[in-house]
Amino acid sequence: MLMLMSRKAAIELSVNFLVMTIISIVVFGLGLVLAKNIFSGSTELSDKAFEQLDQGIDKLACATGERVCLSTKQKTVQRGEFSKIALSVENILKEPAGNAKDAFQITISHPNAVDAGDRPIPDRLEWLPHQRMVEIPRQSTMTMGVGINVPDDAASGTYVFDATVSANGAPYHQGMLYRFYISVP
Repeated sequence: MLMLMSRKAAIELSVNFLVMTIISIVVFGLGLVLAKNIFSGSTELSDKAFEQLDQGIDKLACATGERVCLSTKQKTVQRGEFSKIALSVENILKEPAGNAKDAFQITISHPNAVDAGDRPIPDRLEWLPHQRMVEIPRQSTMTMGVGINVPDDAASGTYVFDATVSANGAPYHQGMLYRFYISVP
């Protein structure tokens, strides 16, 4: 009888050990799933944060009181690539009174291009727009893109672009010139 109780106790201990092992494996697996969800959620969160950053960069660029600003002043673009720069214009005009919006003219020109030794190089870049007319409501900001296409045969160097803005036919924001540089390696 003692032997039977001893076997019964041994079987009971074995079953308890197996049940605890299975429960431990299940809890460990659930912990791994939870950890994966937490880490993948943080990746999604950082991706969303970057999207919001990209959408709000024009507002940040103009936060210093500039009424016209570029998302970047210098950008490197490889041959055969198309790139863009954001140009934001804030309409703070009050005259002529009664206007709900004002006509703005944005002109992009390309005065020169130089190689690493400051020697002039031929202009092979294409940009859009050369000139653009937009209507911007009073007390609001409009962001538009400036596209730069670098052909495969473009020379290495720095290409200089100038942006000027006029409102209702007159220079806007003291007629300032907004310059940006495209580097082609």
